[in-house]
Amino acid sequence: MSPERTDLNDALGKRIRDLPEAEPPEWLADAVMLRVAASRPWWRRWLDGLTTRPALAPALVAACLLLAFSGGFLAGGGLAPPASPGEVYRAAGGNAESSFLFGRGLLASGHTGEAVAMLSRAVEREPLRVEYRIWLDKALGEAGRVDEELRQYRKAAAIDDRSFLLRRRLAQGFLRTGKPEMAAAEYARILQSAPRDQQALLGRAEAMARLGRNGEAAASLKELLAQDIPGGRALRAVSMLNDLGDFTYRRATVGKRRLAIRAPSFEDGRLTPESRVSLRGVAETLRHSPGTTLHVVAFVEGNREVAKQRALLVKRELTRQAPGLRAKRIRTSWFGSPEPVETGSGAASLSQSIRIFGVPETTT
Repeated sequence: MSPERTDLNDALGKRIRDLPEAEPPEWLADAVMLRVAASRPWWRRWLDGLTTRPALAPALVAACLLLAFSGGFLAGGGLAPPASPGEVYRAAGGNAESSFLFGRGLLASGHTGEAVAMLSRAVEREPLRVEYRIWLDKALGEAGRVDEELRQYRKAAAIDDRSFLLRRRLAQGFLRTGKPEMAAAEYARILQSAPRDQQALLGRAEAMARLGRNGEAAASLKELLAQDIPGGRALRAVSMLNDLGDFTYRRATVGKRRLAIRAPSFEDGRLTPESRVSLRGVAETLRHSPGTTLHVVAFVEGNREVAKQRALLVKRELTRQAPGLRAKRIRTSWFGSPEPVETGSGAASLSQSIRIFGVPETTT
């Protein structure tokens, strides 16, 4: 690799590391899966089909009419009155696939009600096409018709009971409509086949928490966090776990990064192996966060000396795992009192804990 290319990669890596942590929206994963399910752009599939299915040729004209009229036709005012969706649909031929493609076009252009009607026709003509039902579900959801959306997802899941996407969407719908028992059952079906499915573990935890089964909710979250996942999903899982009053995992802000880490623990006056692994990410992030001072704060109720030993052990481990890191960038504090914390039920305290956070360095 050329020196110029290496410098470019290093600069890009630094820019990526400096980006602030942001949690992706909840709908993103399912949106990606829908794209995978569709696999090819609908307009490309439509155009490709014209060579083998001449009956669909009028659909191309219909698409042009829809795009033109839904956009106001030449922006400065139409040259002719807009065609109604029904008129354009009749030009498309009226079969199941043209109904499906035309319905997706209506949904993309903001005609939600008309999209529901068109996609419903596609489902009526070919009720076993799961893809048609998925898009009808999407349209019903955007139209606010949640109960109908759930009915369609159930029918689609009955057709293809191996689809994790359908099961997840159905479970999410149950959560949105206040049916956590049914949501938990759907997530359980997914986990029977895929015990490490991250969305299912997170969703099951939310369902169990709503049912007041906090122990089972915490167990699901710990199974998820044990996979050492990065990013917003891990942070959300830690937040949920802490709300349940379980601080086995904590959030640590280091520079512009927010990390989900396993809380440091100790055996016989030494850090446990699991704690060393978890601290590795903190050390690496601090090494790439110039201008940040890391604070390690230890709490041991009734024993300030043990709290001091633990704070220094964590600092020593961090400097060991990040060669070249100046020790003065890590400051330690210790208290012979419990740590005050907030949970979903209100204020609480931890008799023994380690808190890690970073702040900008100050110059004197």
